[in-house]
Amino acid sequence: MMPKIQMKDLFDVLVDEVPEGASILDIGIGDGQLTEKFAKQINPKFLKGIETEPKTICEALSSSKVELLYNQPIQSLLEENKYDLVIMFRTLHYTSFPEPEEAILIAKKLLVKNGLLLLGLELAPNINDGDRRFVNMQAVEEKLRVHHFNSVYCGQVDEYDLKYSHTHILLYRLLQSNT
Repeated sequence: MMPKIQMKDLFDVLVDEVPEGASILDIGIGDGQLTEKFAKQINPKFLKGIETEPKTICEALSSSKVELLYNQPIQSLLEENKYDLVIMFRTLHYTSFPEPEEAILIAKKLLVKNGLLLLGLELAPNINDGDRRFVNMQAVEEKLRVHHFNSVYCGQVDEYDLKYSHTHILLYRLLQSNT
């Protein structure tokens, strides 16, 4: 069983693990609240956020370091610079998003060696919506190991952190890049 954590614990780990001046890519930025916290806590050189639903972007996302992209497939980013941290927080469940293994391979191509991949997996996504699917956490962890990622931090968000409760947090480091 995964240990219970609070989101502030995750931010503490990220501050320790992500170098100052890092480049960060947040795929599925959503309302922007997590991204804004990352920008404040980690002080990245730049932070890029991608979202397919522009209406979900929070107007409060005010960090000048955040570049927002709408409706851009993540595969189109493969020609860009590499990132120190790629975030896919509660995105793998959407059917419009690539299957988990393909998403892991894309993240691997986007990361620098020793870069970090942060995943947030919902324990029970509402698959009745028609645009969501169930994602097996153990299968995702196995795919991460197969593709040369090593676990740094894992936990389940405490139920008292209501917005993100029932989310597994997986932070993995890429040990071997594609270059």
